[in-house]
Amino acid sequence: MEKLLFTLVMFCSLIVFSQEKIKIVDAQTKEPIAFATIAFGDGLGGYTNENGVFTFDEKQIFSVSMLGYKTLNVSESDFKNSIELEVEPLLIDEVVISNKKGKQKIVKQKPYWKNSTWLDSYTPQVGNEIAVLIPNEKNQEAVLSKIIVPIATNPHRVFDKKSKGHFKHWEDLPYSTVRIRFYSNENNKPKEILSSEEIIVNVPNTKEKLFEVDLEKYFVEIPQNGLFVGIEFIGFADENQKYAYRPNFHFTERNGQKIKVATQMAICIPMETKTKTAKTFIRYSDWNKNGEKMIWQVFTEEIFLKLRQEREEQKGNANIGLGYELKVYE
Repeated sequence: MEKLLFTLVMFCSLIVFSQEKIKIVDAQTKEPIAFATIAFGDGLGGYTNENGVFTFDEKQIFSVSMLGYKTLNVSESDFKNSIELEVEPLLIDEVVISNKKGKQKIVKQKPYWKNSTWLDSYTPQVGNEIAVLIPNEKNQEAVLSKIIVPIATNPHRVFDKKSKGHFKHWEDLPYSTVRIRFYSNENNKPKEILSSEEIIVNVPNTKEKLFEVDLEKYFVEIPQNGLFVGIEFIGFADENQKYAYRPNFHFTERNGQKIKVATQMAICIPMETKTKTAKTFIRYSDWNKNGEKMIWQVFTEEIFLKLRQEREEQKGNANIGLGYELKVYE
């Protein structure tokens, strides 16, 4: 019995010590870089956690990239506990403005939510990013003080106990970690990044219909032609809102062939269909190219249906109806 226990302890110890933790830091300040993109192996990867740490099963070649830093390819021989990224200055016009004075009023836009369920919603994959237009229709001097993310009813709520077993693996991951960025509007399409500010929030997957993100301290000014709010889906967080790593892909067999299937998030976001104007765009991460973002494309219902693998005919525009609050200065 003692020999068996000793063997189990040694086995567990080998598992623990076989893991390789690396910390990504700023080369100048030595501060950790949270949620930097890590890519390795055959399309695998993820993000560093809130402390800039990523855990590998073993030493291997990988790359790390982050907005505002030079992408770094790390060989197995260069694999070490602390990896430094060199700053790459961004040529951008910051959207941060000085404090406004004078009379102000609050303008609100309600989010789209009509008793939506996961069946008529968009379920993103790790690395997807959507961009939603926030217009400035009256060319007002305005600041974006809040956005409201609608959350649809997902399988956790609507399935019976037997069916819920298929979704049990999400129970320990009740939050989706997202990164919020702002993009200029060029010909009604997202273009240049407007701010290097990193805004990371954890959005509950099931508990609420609406989730508010307070942007008050960022002083985000709305240009005359509006701007796009980008929401990048980084991954999962546990009940303590700590980032929990999951691979970007898993492999499955179809028709005798192994194929990669992107890791799906648990959050579901209501989607307006058959709208006249395209106000929402989407782009994907190419994990075979170090998580490099692909080009923006209009988020149509055709894309939605292809994600569901149901049918391919064009059904028209689709939009994510973000709610928002503006402070307008008169």
